[in-house]
Amino acid sequence: MNLADQTIFLKASTPLELRTDGIFGHLAAQVASTLHLAWVEVNDVTGRSLAKGPDSVARLLSGPASMIPARARLIAANATLEWHFGLHPYTGEEASILELRVARTHLEPAGRLAAWTGLATDLCQQLTPYWLGSHDTDLHAADNTSLALAASGFGIERTGLDADDPAGLENNRGTMRYCANWITYHSAALAERLESAGPLPDEVTATALAAGTLYQLYPTPADGFTPEGRQRQRAFRDAMGYLPAAQREQPLLGYWQKRGRP
Repeated sequence: MNLADQTIFLKASTPLELRTDGIFGHLAAQVASTLHLAWVEVNDVTGRSLAKGPDSVARLLSGPASMIPARARLIAANATLEWHFGLHPYTGEEASILELRVARTHLEPAGRLAAWTGLATDLCQQLTPYWLGSHDTDLHAADNTSLALAASGFGIERTGLDADDPAGLENNRGTMRYCANWITYHSAALAERLESAGPLPDEVTATALAAGTLYQLYPTPADGFTPEGRQRQRAFRDAMGYLPAAQREQPLLGYWQKRGRP
């Protein structure tokens, strides 16, 4: 799978070292069971294969934690699950970055989308993440790339997606990210940074969890492409105060992000 594939993704940043106590193996099994997937290969970020075939993958994930690389990628026919553990390059904080991508078509059968939202809730409970977000990959790409790249790389004309003020633009602040995703989780630590957070927009749901709050902006990720969905993203972004918070925290950006800025 690559960035241009039609997928739904879920990202999270957690303080947990996911190899510890078999957490990553447990998560992989939970994702596969919940979404009806079969992991067929494990490799590292260089593409070097560490295990091929379902039995070999299962043995690796259930074996000693030291055998799993700090940057691992699980591959299924229509999904990938990656995790990266280490010091975050922007902040120097230790964190695990988890990313799951699943083909849109795989979530179309009845109940699969509900299973996805249930999985997002479970991950918020298990991982106590700094943040978590889930969105349609194409919409995320359109919000976060140049007009030319959105058109040439993803086939999206951003003129119809509020090109001058992308509602779902992600502001990456290291272990925290500010982005109005279809599903958006705020830890208590992230919420403390949003000094200007206001009332929720109508029809945005909020679920209080043990260590934070999980929001759902609209019923399905495809709704993010509609004018109503875009407006709700923007209203949520503004209510949460994402842009002022991101502006206050510019010093957190690393060298490559600051380069060329005044």
